[in-house]
This record gives sequence, structure tokens and C-alpha cells, in this order.
Amino acid sequence: MRKKNLLKILPADRQKSCGKNRYDSRQEAEIVAREQEVLDQLDELRLKVYHCALCGGWHLTSSPIYSAKG
Repeated sequence: MRKKNLLKILPADRQKSCGKNRYDSRQEAEIVAREQEVLDQLDELRLKVYHCALCGGWHLTSSPIYSAKG
């Protein structure tokens, strides 16, 4: 699938109480995750959302998909 030219959306400055970008809600983190996946030029980025017990916020983590091309 060919992607349209999209403007890159940069995440807003976030509080980094535990060293990571912190989102106030699961929904906000999921929206940012989907936006970043759409912008991924290689179509390999998959982001997951998780709740942080240290700061009480929500974070993103990546898990790249490796294909057996070639």
C-alpha cells in the first residue's frame, strides 16, 4: 500500500518523570501510537501502550516486525 505524503506530527513536549514520554490517558497514547505507525516509511513499526507504575502515566513501546524478505 502506498502512503500519501503526510506531515510529520511531532509529539508535544511531555513530562518525563521516569525518562519516557508520558501520556495522561491510554486513549491519548493510543492515538499517538497509531499516528506514528502511519508515518513509518518502512511499515515495520508497531507500538504498544502500557501503564507505568512509577509515574502513573501511559507510555509507548515498540516491537519491530521482521519479515523474511529476500
